[in-house]
Amino acid sequence: MRILLFNALLVCSLLAEMTASAQALRKNKIYGSDLYKVSSMGKYGLETEDGRVILSTEYDDIVFTDSVAVLTKDGGLVCGNVDLDGKVILFKRPVDYSVEYKSYYSDGYMLVRTSKGRYMYVDRNGKYLHDGGTTWKIWFDDDARPFMNGYAAGIRSKDEAWYQVDTNGKERFVLRGETAHYRTTAHNNNGVMECVVVTSSGVYRCQEDPNDPKHYAQRQLLDSSCKFLPVYDSELNQTILKFESHWNSALYLDYKARAIRFYNDQVGDIYFMEEYRPVEEPEPEVVEEEPEPEIPVFDVETDLSIKAANSQVKATSANKANVRFIFKNMSEDAASGDLEVKITYEGQTRSYTFSLNPLEEESRTIVLDARMPDLSKTVTFRIVVKEKETGATQTVKKSVKILSYRG
Repeated sequence: MRILLFNALLVCSLLAEMTASAQALRKNKIYGSDLYKVSSMGKYGLETEDGRVILSTEYDDIVFTDSVAVLTKDGGLVCGNVDLDGKVILFKRPVDYSVEYKSYYSDGYMLVRTSKGRYMYVDRNGKYLHDGGTTWKIWFDDDARPFMNGYAAGIRSKDEAWYQVDTNGKERFVLRGETAHYRTTAHNNNGVMECVVVTSSGVYRCQEDPNDPKHYAQRQLLDSSCKFLPVYDSELNQTILKFESHWNSALYLDYKARAIRFYNDQVGDIYFMEEYRPVEEPEPEVVEEEPEPEIPVFDVETDLSIKAANSQVKATSANKANVRFIFKNMSEDAASGDLEVKITYEGQTRSYTFSLNPLEEESRTIVLDARMPDLSKTVTFRIVVKEKETGATQTVKKSVKILSYRG
């Protein structure tokens, strides 16, 4: 019985060891690097492909942002960093806690939070950002943002005001005699750094004079209202500050709190960054299509003229009378198709076929027997012209007086 129990314990121990080993050997390749992320018991480390340990599996997580991953332990204490080449920098001691969703380096600094709730900035060597060459550390109280475009922003509780600093710890976009109730993240507007600031006197677009060593803000008033309600638009992933204004003023911010555009009913849209300005599609050029030229069509009823060359004809010495009929196309631009012509007179019929170009004419002659007891007679000719292609017809009657021959 003891032997069976010992064997069971041995098997369980081996299985546990194999499971732990399998977890330790589970690797995920880091994109853009030859390193592998290794996990064991909820902790993470780094190895090379051949198993050389870069970082032991003791860190909360290893997530790379812009080629650098922040290393944290014990629930967020920042203790170093590593880059995609495997270069590890470990601090002599942890430097406060990482900030959720902001645990990355930007412009050489990372936002951290102390155990007392203050926000500060540390570089990759674990050194804090100071106010210029002084020993004063840059810190904010209630809220702070990471560096972007060389500027960071945060709130000081002493006056409940927002401030902006650069990577040298110097205050930027400095206001004269007013406090900022809100500041957007600084953005680059065609090479000019600017931000939007809300004070008790209104909403201002702020820039700096590059030759001003004190970095005072040069302000452009957008709206005199200062009270606003922030609304998040999940579809656009934007925050909208809706001001209590007669002009329905609103300031639109991207997910980094940069000003995208300002709108009110008086001035319309003001865009701060060109990449957010909608591309205006050129109005399509309206090309008036020329109507297709009408193809002239011959109408046998209206375009064909039929007439007798003479209203009376004298018989020849051979007692023959030559009666000529003229067929003319009166259209200036339409040719006829084949015309089937039938001329009926005195119980006889003559048939012809011809076609007529515009303004062209054809003639046909009927030879009559002119022997008669009287000096003259009138012969009526029934003429039917049918256009072969369309089946359209024209029927006319022409009367010609025949005079007998008198030598």
